[in-house]
This record gives sequence, structure tokens and C-alpha cells, in this order.
Amino acid sequence: MLIRHFLTGTILVLSLTCPVRADDPISLPMFAGGSQITRDNAERIELALRSPAECGFVDESLEKAITTLGQRHHIETWIDKQALQDEGVASDQQVTLVKSGISLETTLELLLHPLGLTFVSEDGVLKITTQTTGCEIMSTRIYPVGDLVGTNYKVLSQLVIDNTSGQWVSIDQEGGIITPFPRSRSLIIRQTYKVHREIEGLLTALRQAKKMQVSSLPIRSTDPHRLNAAEASTKIRPTQRTQQRSPSPVTQPTRMWSAGG
Repeated sequence: MLIRHFLTGTILVLSLTCPVRADDPISLPMFAGGSQITRDNAERIELALRSPAECGFVDESLEKAITTLGQRHHIETWIDKQALQDEGVASDQQVTLVKSGISLETTLELLLHPLGLTFVSEDGVLKITTQTTGCEIMSTRIYPVGDLVGTNYKVLSQLVIDNTSGQWVSIDQEGGIITPFPRSRSLIIRQTYKVHREIEGLLTALRQAKKMQVSSLPIRSTDPHRLNAAEASTKIRPTQRTQQRSPSPVTQPTRMWSAGG
């Protein structure tokens, strides 16, 4: 259990530090369900969460701070006031945070966590709610993983289950579900928003590790005029040995004559 918590914490760090390129579609999951507008908004939110954010909130109301961040990053935000009220948190609760050079995702974590709040992306809107409610909201996403699994989806599925913090039907009889879909070389995963973030961080870290391994492999030249040292040595040695051998002397046969010849 301690190992699992350690790995989960590591994945959360990686999810905040591993870069996700906006022009790399394989880095982002696909959102199942909803209209095209909703899916476009959901993808915009995911990209915005990874973009740099600056905030200078001093004794600002929570609602005003969230609205300001949404406007700056061109995403729709919404506060679940009823859920907040049920846990004794007012939407006009004052917050203070002055930061720059961090992601919007980290900014929200720093603003919301001390209040027992969190955020989820649902229906194309970034929703601010309680941590209790956030753990009850599940969504389905499609993760292209053909570059990671080859044909063995079972290993990657188990890796996701073992290294995320959420509950899973296969272990806890409730929670999230992973469905491999080899035809599209993807995993269809239903889980909470928090766990989806952990999954993205895990897959991003695996891809970074794969790139590092590939970049460390030696490059063999296919140009015969640009051989590396080992190849050149191998090519030259036989020729040198041939040149060093002296030609074998040709011995002429001795002809014997008889005395009467």
C-alpha cells in the first residue's frame, strides 16, 4: 500500500512537470459522449490547465478569482454553490495567492485544496466543487496507446490500475473500468477526473521514458563512406592481413636426366 501511494504521488508530480504539446494529439485523451462543441471545450480546458498562469489575488473572493482565471484562459467555469454550502464553504470566501510561472492546474490546486475543494472538467465546463463530490463524478475517455503496448493491452491496463489512486471494479467491485479496444489500439477508461489526470501523467511519463531509450541507442550508418570506427576496423583488417602476406615462392620441378640421355 505504501508503495502504491508513493507511485501515485510520483505520477501526480510527473503530470505537472512532463510537457504536453498542443500539436501532439496522442498526448491527450479523446472525450467520449456529448456534442462536438462539448468535446472541443473539454479539450480546450485540458490544454489550458497545462498552460502558464499568473495570479495576484489578495483577499479576493473565491468566485471572482475563478471567474478571472476562466476569462484569462478562455474557458467556461462554474461553481457548485450547493455542494460548497453543504460543507460550509461560501463562494465569496476570501482567498490570497500571488504566483507566476506555474500552470493553471497548479494554481487551482493551491487555491482550492486549503478549502477542501477541487475542480473537474465535465460537460465542457471547468466545475469547482467539493472533494467529496468530485470523487463521485465519473467520465469516459479514450486513450490511444498503440505506441506503448504493441499487442499486450493487459500489461498496460494492470499498470494503470496499480499506479493510480482510484477504486477499480476489478479490485474493489466498484469504481472505474478499463476496456481494451485493440481495433483502435486504445484503452477506454471510465474514472473520476482526478484519476484521469493521474493516468495522463503516467502515460506521458512512459512516453518520455521511451523517447529517452530510443535517443540513447547508437546510430548505425548506412553510408559505406561514413563508417563508424568499429565498422571501419572490421572492414580494413582483412585487407591489411592480405597485404602483409608475402607471396608463396613457386618451386620449379627438378628434371632428372639419365646418364645416357
